[in-house]
Amino acid sequence: MNWMGRWGGWFAISLGLAVAGGCGHGVVFGDLEASGVRVASFNLRMNTVKDGLDAWPLRKDAAVGVMREFDVVGVQEALPGMLAEIDAALSGWQRVGSGREDDGGGEACSIYYRDGRLECLASDTFWLSETPEVPGSMGWDAACPRVATWARLREREGGARFVVVNVHLDHKGQEARVMSARLLLDRIGDLAAGDPLLLIGDFNVTETNEVYRVLTEGGLADARLQEGVVVDGPAATWNGFGRDPLDRRIDYVFERFDGTGAQLLEFATLDGSIGDVLGNDNARYPSDHFPVSALVRLPQ
Repeated sequence: MNWMGRWGGWFAISLGLAVAGGCGHGVVFGDLEASGVRVASFNLRMNTVKDGLDAWPLRKDAAVGVMREFDVVGVQEALPGMLAEIDAALSGWQRVGSGREDDGGGEACSIYYRDGRLECLASDTFWLSETPEVPGSMGWDAACPRVATWARLREREGGARFVVVNVHLDHKGQEARVMSARLLLDRIGDLAAGDPLLLIGDFNVTETNEVYRVLTEGGLADARLQEGVVVDGPAATWNGFGRDPLDRRIDYVFERFDGTGAQLLEFATLDGSIGDVLGNDNARYPSDHFPVSALVRLPQ
């Protein structure tokens, strides 16, 4: 794979070839499936002609190529037409999740998973509002409806279970973001039900925001900052298609593993270009966000 140069930390470790940075201790995880499940959050950037040379039709093949490297991918800003194209391209994958509008359309926080490796035991979408079960409902000072999609997945071989919750918090309303974080904490306890849980997505806040404090003080751990975890790639996740400084981390993987026996092995921010993925000289990015990912060893 000729794009491993830019993305190599994650994939080299997945193949058991990498050495942990920072501490100088060698880490060999061996065979990827034996080591764990790969979970990623990827804000795809909606399909709009306003993006010009960065519009979705010009980068969708690279975006799908990125998704193929994982076992589970939570996407954000995915419009129905985009989802249909991804569905057609990802043979052997399944998708769960509803769009944020009252008719099930609009942007979705869908969760994709490899059907050959994982089965979905249950899933649902709820709205980040005072009335979470009302489709299309807007919460607090949000600029638009926002949703969370969750899935309880089980490995077909071995039977290990885990929960993934995928979200996209509002880009304008601070009260909506804080209250959404509190709503998520309320829901997560019941959703986990003793299984390892990952909360992933685009939170539209940096670590200095109250939202981050609410989540981390509420029992969720920031995967990138956990002791003993191999970290690869830049801290920043927002790239603005290369037009903005790389200084904002707004996409996260949070975990709640206490007492489950699950282990977080690696966290990566994947900053490769379209050319890195497709093997050409296209230096543009697959999205205006970098995908973030975690390698998790599930209890057996």
